[in-house]
Amino acid sequence: MTANPRPSTVVLVPGLSGSPDDFAFVHPMLARRGRVVTVDLSTEAAGVSFDAQVEHVRRTIDDLADQRRQPDGGIGEQEDDGAHPIVLVGSSFGALVATAVAAADPRVTGLVLLGGWLAPDDRLRGAFDHLLAVRERTSDLLDAVARLLLLSPSASSGATPPLLPAGELTARRLAWARSADLRHVQVTAPVLVVTGRADALVSPALSQELVGTFDDIRHAELDTGHALLAERPAEVLSLVEAFVDGRLAQGPVQAAQV
Repeated sequence: MTANPRPSTVVLVPGLSGSPDDFAFVHPMLARRGRVVTVDLSTEAAGVSFDAQVEHVRRTIDDLADQRRQPDGGIGEQEDDGAHPIVLVGSSFGALVATAVAAADPRVTGLVLLGGWLAPDDRLRGAFDHLLAVRERTSDLLDAVARLLLLSPSASSGATPPLLPAGELTARRLAWARSADLRHVQVTAPVLVVTGRADALVSPALSQELVGTFDDIRHAELDTGHALLAERPAEVLSLVEAFVDGRLAQGPVQAAQV
């Protein structure tokens, strides 16, 4: 991925919670260098099907293009003279959504997948089934069980916002994540895949399948579980910034060297 003369707009797509809070650290830090938008998938306004949530992200990109054509679009008052690059960053379930958008929308010039996969295996489906069963029977325990699955054993035990709220839309996202299959999609944009070495949700085989799917690929591993943004937000930020700036060569990436 080479540096683009136009500044990229970064669109952040949250994970199973659907909440912009997933990017509470990363968003303001990225905003120091350019335009950043975090999509909110946590309400019915974002759609009540997987395809509708994909379309919601595409509408967000449409809105950004419309704003650039406005004299008071908030990015500056320069005249718009063409498409501006969009870098999508998707976490967990949001990585599925971002992949689907990138495959269908040529305006996406870069794709970052945090703890992503293309289609679930038996292990991942079983984990989602377990979370759905806990939500159905004892919803007050859902977040505690989710933490056991999503965080590494070395993760801080301090108080943090819920990783997995017990609402109806959370259940729908778990069901969509359980069944969505994107192994047929084609993404031509450069891709950065970031995985957790202690991810108890997404198996190494699924991560390897993801890395092997794209032609223009970079791959980094962090010492974390599935919830990379909760455990290693600063390292994720450094990788995303380097990718957006075109500073990552193809192949394995050492996060500590970014």
